[in-house]
Formats: sequence, C-alpha cells, structure tokens
Amino acid sequence: MSIQVKKSHFFLILGFGIPFVLAILFFVFKDSLLPKKENINSGEVKVSGTPKQLGLPEIKSTTYEDPLGFSFSYPEKFLLDKHPEDQTNYANLELRGGAGENFRIFLSDPVSTDLEQIIKQDNELSDGSVLDSTVSDLEVKKVLVSKTNRTVMLGIWDGMLLRIEYTPSNGKEFSQVVGKIIDSLKIPETANYTDGSATQEVSSGESSQETAVIEDDSVIEEIE
Repeated sequence: MSIQVKKSHFFLILGFGIPFVLAILFFVFKDSLLPKKENINSGEVKVSGTPKQLGLPEIKSTTYEDPLGFSFSYPEKFLLDKHPEDQTNYANLELRGGAGENFRIFLSDPVSTDLEQIIKQDNELSDGSVLDSTVSDLEVKKVLVSKTNRTVMLGIWDGMLLRIEYTPSNGKEFSQVVGKIIDSLKIPETANYTDGSATQEVSSGESSQETAVIEDDSVIEEIE
C-alpha cells in the first residue's frame, strides 16, 4: 500500500515539475528560440557603415568680367541684363531667374563717402537693420529691409558707390545661389578706367584745357 502511495506521489510531482521546468527554460532561452521582429512603429532604420551625406546638385555657372575690372560667377540658367540704356551709372547689372529671383549690382557716383550718412538719407534703407560685412575684402554695410524683404550692400570702391541688392525668393536654393555669387565677386583695389565713359570724359576735359592754353598763348603773342 505504501509503495503505491509513493508511486502516486512521484508521478504527481513529476507531472507538475516537468511543465514548471519547461516554462522556466522557455523564458530563459526565448530570445534565442523565437525570431526577432522589426520595430515598424519606431521609424528607426539601422544602417551598417558610415552614413553618406547627399550633396546638392551641381549648378553650371559662367563668369562675367566687367570692363572696370571686377568679376563674378553666376548660374548659366540666369539671364544677365547689362542695361546698356543706362547712361547714368558706371555699371547696372541685373541677374534674373525663372522664378522671379532678382540680383543687381550698381556702380555710381556717391552723394557722400560716409555710408552711414547715405543710409540715413535713403527713405528705404533708413528703416532697415545695418550690419558690418565684407565683399571681396571691401568693407560694406549690409542693410536688411523688412518692409520690402530686400537685402542691400553698400561700399565705396575707388571713389564709386557699390550697391548690391537682391530680393530672396521662397526657395532656399536662391539664397544659396546669392551667397555663391557674392563669394565669387573679385574686386581689385582700383578700377580699370582705360576703357569706358569715365575715361572719355577725362580725355575730353584734358583736350579742352590744352586748347585753352593754346588760345592764351596766341593772345599773349598778339599783345606783344
């Protein structure tokens, strides 16, 4: 009788013990037994190796060299208008893009060599924020005009007023293009007056002075 009771206890213990042991083993080794699932909701993607940065598409550019000696590069897709009808400014260059982008460079006679005074006398620029900056080692005043959403740069180059202005578009690409155009600007220390309207004016002035001297000599001879 006792032997049968012991056997029943043994099988009872064995019946409850084996599932218990199997359950413990399952929880211990479940990571290695079950396949791993990708976490779709996390949005994270593991990439082996060093990630590569995608560069901006290369934009073909061309270089403009002005007779006064300065030069700059700009995208080929932009239209360069030199405004030959302008007889007032030494230079009037306008770059136009297809989406209404506009970039201009002016060279004219300054009303003053004091840039701060020029800004104060300008109705548009006087309300803007003024920053000190440089363009090709030339010290300039950078004016941010919030009313017209325009940026204007002013500098004195060899006695002329350099004015660079542009109106940014909604796209970031144009802002990057403007930065590259300004960085590409090469302005020499002195302007090249060997060819241009300024040289013609100086030459005509010299010839008139020589004529006046000759006339004065002739008058002196007649008096003698």
